[in-house]
Amino acid sequence: MSTTKKRSAAAVVACMTFTGGWEGMQRYAYPDPATKGHPWTICFGETEGVKKGDVRTLEQCKEGLRRGIEERYGAAVDACTAVELPDRRWVAFTSFAWNLGPARYCKSIAPLVNAGQTREACDKLLRFDTAAGIRMRGLTRRRAAERELCMADL
Repeated sequence: MSTTKKRSAAAVVACMTFTGGWEGMQRYAYPDPATKGHPWTICFGETEGVKKGDVRTLEQCKEGLRRGIEERYGAAVDACTAVELPDRRWVAFTSFAWNLGPARYCKSIAPLVNAGQTREACDKLLRFDTAAGIRMRGLTRRRAAERELCMADL
């Protein structure tokens, strides 16, 4: 849908810093206790292709975060969004998509953005603060930070 230009390096770095700060970093694969099925997870929350015993360097983790933001999560946000997003709002929505998956953004948040209901979309981020059906303080704080970024340019 979107004709959004490729994000600047500064926007990608800002997204890496924001998202990585919330995700935390673990160089050794571990089963994620907060995700259904407890998938093997590594680095900044990556699960794709991760298996028990995997180990990555800090550089590999940073590269995976950058690539994931540019090629998967940020690209999905842009693909589902029919309007131009300021960089800070794009960072907020990409962080959300990284944490909950692009489909959740595309189904729950993007329709509001596309309908011109930006404030409502930013507010809706706050509803997604549970994992395995339990309200998580860290997710509540993360969603509040994402909402703050989302609202910055309104």
